[in-house]
Amino acid sequence: MLKLLVQGLLGSVAALALCQLPVSAQVLYNLSYARSLNPAAGPKAETVVSIRNTNPFGCNIQVNWLNNVGALIGISGPVGIPPNNTLEFTTANAGEAVHPMILDVFRGGAAGFEGAADIVSNNCALTTLLGVNASLVTYYPAPFVPNDNPPAFKTISVTRPIPLGAPFGGRLGD
Repeated sequence: MLKLLVQGLLGSVAALALCQLPVSAQVLYNLSYARSLNPAAGPKAETVVSIRNTNPFGCNIQVNWLNNVGALIGISGPVGIPPNNTLEFTTANAGEAVHPMILDVFRGGAAGFEGAADIVSNNCALTTLLGVNASLVTYYPAPFVPNDNPPAFKTISVTRPIPLGAPFGGRLGD
């Protein structure tokens, strides 16, 4: 079991004991790049993925963080996203603030890494469209936010795997 801190829509933080989604969960989207850099001094970098459920039903979503050789090194979720709601999944550890983002679902791993990520679900079909946007956020943590060093954002490419026999693939729904 994983212990996960989820920040609710009203800002309260609750600890939940959750099991990760089974290996059979379907990969809905891929992130080409993900990074978590948390040095003792200087700027930090975290990946933030905004996932919006535009469907009339809830979707159980989990982000699997992978290192450069494809090994699973952290998990954000699983969390049920209700219809017409958005949650922010991040490589940041529970309790960390990534200015100016409001984070909802944190990664369950402390070590920094560089790699990629898969967005998976156990109850949404491969054809389910979600609104997915990802950014690498480089920032100085509070209280050391120099006025001359505002956060920097780099858009991360989000793609959909091409199901066998499908005539299309790519950036659907993001």
